[in-house]
Amino acid sequence: MQQNSTLTLNDYESGYGYSQEGMKILTVGDGDFSFSLALARIMMCRRKSTKNACRVEPKSRRQEDDETCRLLEIETCLVATSYEAFETLHRVYPDIQKTLDELERLNVLVCFNVDATDLLGTLPISVQNRVASFHRVIWNFPCTAIANGQDGQNQQMQDNQMLVRKFVNQCRNFLHPVQGEIHFMHKTKPPYDQWKLEEIAVQDLDQDDKNEVMQQDEANKGPCSCRIVYKGRVVFDRCLLLPYIPRKALDKKSFPCHDACLFVFGWGCLPPASMGKSITTSSRINIDQSVVSPTIPLDLNSSCEEDAMLPVTEQMIDEIKAIQMALGSYKDRKNRCTIDGDYDKARKKKRNGRVV
Repeated sequence: MQQNSTLTLNDYESGYGYSQEGMKILTVGDGDFSFSLALARIMMCRRKSTKNACRVEPKSRRQEDDETCRLLEIETCLVATSYEAFETLHRVYPDIQKTLDELERLNVLVCFNVDATDLLGTLPISVQNRVASFHRVIWNFPCTAIANGQDGQNQQMQDNQMLVRKFVNQCRNFLHPVQGEIHFMHKTKPPYDQWKLEEIAVQDLDQDDKNEVMQQDEANKGPCSCRIVYKGRVVFDRCLLLPYIPRKALDKKSFPCHDACLFVFGWGCLPPASMGKSITTSSRINIDQSVVSPTIPLDLNSSCEEDAMLPVTEQMIDEIKAIQMALGSYKDRKNRCTIDGDYDKARKKKRNGRVV
């Protein structure tokens, strides 16, 4: 994939571009690790396809291609983390061990007790030393844990907004200096749209919180003047990330996410070359040579490919609504199908003495 290339529909259908070669991903706040498992399966499919492509090359290049495949497997990395302890997750999700076992087989680094607002202090040093930086740092449906499953409501809006701001500020230490992105999965209906995620994620911290964060960062890196900016959002389709099930904080219950979008944030400029943690050269395996395409195309009008990603416009929405209106109501469509003989379930049923 060439630099500054645009992700196509095929890339999104294989998991929002998370299957790109050499990609390094960090997930935070993944309660039952089902999202991380979905990513791990996607990345494994990519590694298998890469291996198969290597095997069909001429024998004279077999040794060279085997080495390339081995490096690709090492470069592609997923670190999955949870805020909770191992024992807590086993109590809340009785079947989680099956997920953890599969993640281990897929070579995923799993960490517990990792605070998304204090990654420098809680992400194991061994992991920080092994992975120089991440192309994607992902937090799905961020919120503080509230009793009775009332996560993300207006009463806790300020707490949740501060949670997001602190997380974004911490991500600056771990993002790839050029291609790094922060991903939030977030609902867009009230009260969640009232968070104004696009705005609060890039706001500066209050002075007291900023001082606290600067003290945390002081031993790891100097301040960076480059800002994180909002890049755009993509409609979320959970079917592309099976077996992911969104769950409430510390609860087995899931929740509807048909209104959710993937919010994308990234660098507004190129950070200085010195940015990032001090990492030994041995842990940086071609880190600066990996080319990862942005989730949101840099120029939506520059691609001439037929399967390129298209922006959703008001005109497009109006046209879809017009088509739906022309089709009529569900009852009208059912009647038309019955008349045409194409509605296989159009048969009379008696219920409570009435024909429906």
